[in-house]
Amino acid sequence: MNTPKELEKIYNKLPKEKVELEKVQLGIVDDVSAKLKQVKQELSNLNNIEKELNTGKKEFIALQKKMLKMEDSAKNKAEKAEKLSGSAATLVNKAYKAANDLGVKPTDIPGVKDLENFGIDLELKSVDIDNFQFDSN
Repeated sequence: MNTPKELEKIYNKLPKEKVELEKVQLGIVDDVSAKLKQVKQELSNLNNIEKELNTGKKEFIALQKKMLKMEDSAKNKAEKAEKLSGSAATLVNKAYKAANDLGVKPTDIPGVKDLENFGIDLELKSVDIDNFQFDSN
């Protein structure tokens, strides 16, 4: 059997790297654990962003469809307004001719000036709407 002094000599001869190796391994485990936590959090963040982007894309597509329907409806209404403006202008011209034939001022006929002005406004507005373009860029 070995004496305590002999055992101490044997222990002193053993490499002390094992303790340092365990410290290094524990440090790596901590680093890996911390990095894994960061990676999981970032992946979660990206998954949430992806969900938000998909939701936004669906909302954008729905809004585009709604805008295109509105644009079609507006163009149809603008065409009707242009026709109405044309018939108003025709009536104003008849009123002017009749007033001239009778020797009175066209503005003496009630509503003629207003019909002329509103008819012009209607024509301009209908042209604006008819030329409207939904541009998604």
